Amino acid sequence: MSKYKSLIMDWEEKVHSIPQYIETIKSSEHIDEVKTFVFNALNLKYDIDKSHAIDIIEQDWQEVWYEYNFSMGEVE
Repeated sequence: MSKYKSLIMDWEEKVHSIPQYIETIKSSEHIDEVKTFVFNALNLKYDIDKSHAIDIIEQDWQEVWYEYNFSMGEVE
């Protein structure tokens, strides 16, 4: 496995291990609320760490809201 892939998988594990992470996505009106939640939960201070977390958050945000819209019949 490449170092980059390992790094991404480590970040996915960190973010996904935060209690109430998915629930926070579902209850947030804007993705910035989730970013703030994750940054605080993981005590992220450096931009490089935040950028890795943002990649995961954006992917999860899209998946959660796609599933919601699909279940509501808004996606064909």
